[in-house]
Amino acid sequence: MLRTAVIGVGSLGKQHARIHSDLATEGVSEFVAVCDLNEETARSISGERKTDWTTDWRELIGRIDAASIAVPTEAHCEIACGLLEAGIHVLVEKPISRTLEEADWMIEAAERGKAILQVGHLERFNPAMVALRPHVRKPVYFEIHRVGQFTARSLDIDVVLDLMIHDLDIVQWLVGEDVEVTSIHAVGIAILTNKSTQPTRGSSFPPERWRTSLHRASEWTRFARCVSSSRTTTSPSTTQLNALRSAVFRRRLKVARGPVCTSSILISSMWNRCARR
Repeated sequence: MLRTAVIGVGSLGKQHARIHSDLATEGVSEFVAVCDLNEETARSISGERKTDWTTDWRELIGRIDAASIAVPTEAHCEIACGLLEAGIHVLVEKPISRTLEEADWMIEAAERGKAILQVGHLERFNPAMVALRPHVRKPVYFEIHRVGQFTARSLDIDVVLDLMIHDLDIVQWLVGEDVEVTSIHAVGIAILTNKSTQPTRGSSFPPERWRTSLHRASEWTRFARCVSSSRTTTSPSTTQLNALRSAVFRRRLKVARGPVCTSSILISSMWNRCARR
């Protein structure tokens, strides 16, 4: 059975912990521990979810097979690389990292550790998006509005990486990863914080630079290319895999019937892929 943990149990991480706990209750996986730098938070969530806790993610190595990382973006690279190189599968909250260089390091770490790396672009698992995708053919124009209250939760990155990245990923997913982008223009100003919403003020990226960025971005939103794991672990039985697929299917039905977090489908699907390796 897949042994899992959640690293970072703040605003988003506690939702990951809830889903990990639900999957453990269903017998899909074993929820080993939560980890948070704030000991009080770690203790609180572990008590709520009836699992172990720690304040040091390094203590989880050797105890788990997969982990959700929901810490501030600035810490994604360090933690993910440490886990991936140890052969631990990682589901990391979006954005994958602060920079393309850090993203490349994480992908390389997954390859070295022969582990799966997935980014939490949960809109791809949104039943509404899944239903829409087959009907999108040769689109020529997209207009997206994302409206919400300002929160001080993710001030280590700007609004483009924190929220707009969902919309960019939706567009890329709908049109396909082979689309040729000739240029991109962006204009933005800092209003509530010192974070600007623009990559370059009032200018456009050179086409060759954006094509490279688009290629890298496509790597961020799919599993890292890794060969089969060579770790000496017991392969899951057919019964275990069927139980996992059944859990994913039941969650899809729940989403269709009422407001259930799409993250449940994403995490279930991630553990499904990990269990197959």
